[in-house]
Amino acid sequence: MAEKKKRRNEVCVGGYSYQKICRKVGMKQNKAGKWVPEYKNFYGKTKKEAIAKYEAYKNIRSNGKFNSNTCLGEFITWWTDNVYLQDSSVKPGTRTLHINSYHNVFDGCGVLGMSVSEITGADLQAVMSASSRGATTKRHARSFIKRFYIYLESQHIAKNITNCLVLPEAEHRKTDQAIETFTDEEIAKFLNKTPSDHRLRLLIVLAIYTGARIGELSALTYADLENGKININKQLVEIDPIITERGKTKARAEISETKTKASVRTLPLEPLDFIQKEINNHHKWHRAEMLKRGYRTQYVFTTSSGELYFKSSIRTAFTRLCKSIEVEKKSIHVFRHTFGSKLAKSGVPIQDVSKMMGHDSITVTAKYYVNIDDDQKRSALKKLAFG
Repeated sequence: MAEKKKRRNEVCVGGYSYQKICRKVGMKQNKAGKWVPEYKNFYGKTKKEAIAKYEAYKNIRSNGKFNSNTCLGEFITWWTDNVYLQDSSVKPGTRTLHINSYHNVFDGCGVLGMSVSEITGADLQAVMSASSRGATTKRHARSFIKRFYIYLESQHIAKNITNCLVLPEAEHRKTDQAIETFTDEEIAKFLNKTPSDHRLRLLIVLAIYTGARIGELSALTYADLENGKININKQLVEIDPIITERGKTKARAEISETKTKASVRTLPLEPLDFIQKEINNHHKWHRAEMLKRGYRTQYVFTTSSGELYFKSSIRTAFTRLCKSIEVEKKSIHVFRHTFGSKLAKSGVPIQDVSKMMGHDSITVTAKYYVNIDDDQKRSALKKLAFG
């Protein structure tokens, strides 16, 4: 088969073909200190799209609305709406986290009223240091500001002054602190007292026997529960409301890739007969509801109108269930802790537990081995066989 002829100015980036145009965008000083023409490449799926990007670039630099004299707050608002929220390389949940963290740290600070050209790294550091927010929030805020200044530098508007920003040391959790779990009696109540037609019954059953994250369970389709296995390959994320120049957005739930690559996994469903019966029962009443209410969905867990569940709705329903079956209210995530602890106490090697739970590192899994007493450790060590 003849190889496809490459078009003029066609380049390949990440396995995809783009049209490239090169345009003069101004003047710059070279290493010798002489002013020389500055050129920049613009890419698009078509030449027309590449030219459109060049024109947009010119407008930003020449219309006087956004340049080095624009105040920081106004520029960030515009950049967030028109650039950052359109960046498909950043996960929606991460974008929301960064934007909300930025507002938590920077809102109300005088630096937002200063022009981009007069702001120094020391000004930004002063805001970060003075904020009473936690280390994690500050870290996300710094990531957001850093992306903004990388953009400014790429557009030759201002230098990136964020590399000097330092953060307070995060408080480390005590590794010897026991994690919260459900007792065997509490698990029995969930299995025996939760009504068979309760919307969360199957979710709770799967949480008990697979240890999957609630976001992972909420994203399951019926095709993911076939052949006696559960295939975890995506998660539900909630996009919180954020403030843009168009106003405040609405919260929404959407399906995204898993938390990490290690989170993609397949687990056998055991005890299979019991869990398969629960799946069949759930699917039966779910199909009946679809016919009655006139919606169709491939997802296992939905609202009565076929919409994806918000985690807050799941938490509210779970709290009510705990009260009705007389179980002390705990986070629904405690099912995952219980699963990990059970495996650890049964002598399952930490590497295997890590893979089953979708952890990126066994250092995360290690916390489940804190609750093991000396007798359980001795029993597990006796299972080792050499030679």
